[in-house]
Amino acid sequence: MKRFPIAALVVVLSSSTPAMAFDLTIRAAHVTQVDASLMPNDVFFRVDKGPLNSSSCPAGSDLHWLTPTTFSDVLTKQKNVEAVYSMLLAANLSGRTVDLQGFASRCQVGSIDLNG
Repeated sequence: MKRFPIAALVVVLSSSTPAMAFDLTIRAAHVTQVDASLMPNDVFFRVDKGPLNSSSCPAGSDLHWLTPTTFSDVLTKQKNVEAVYSMLLAANLSGRTVDLQGFASRCQVGSIDLNG
């Protein structure tokens, strides 16, 4: 009987979370610029490659980090932006590449992976 409430909770949580259908993919790009002028609420950045699957957001375009909508309070959103800014700055300073996924129509990035 204890399993039913847990299973019901999983169904409710998964049905309330919107699916992210990213249509922008950029692989092995170097971060060339990170803009901290709107911190801690937003971070914009640029990379040296354009997307694999879209003509939107060519190399050097301003890309905007899309803070997850699941964060309900301002402090959590700001901490997320600060963490992403730190990772982008680390990639820029170290020369390591990143893989990005997001929405091409708005040049918004919702997923960043730092490559080894």
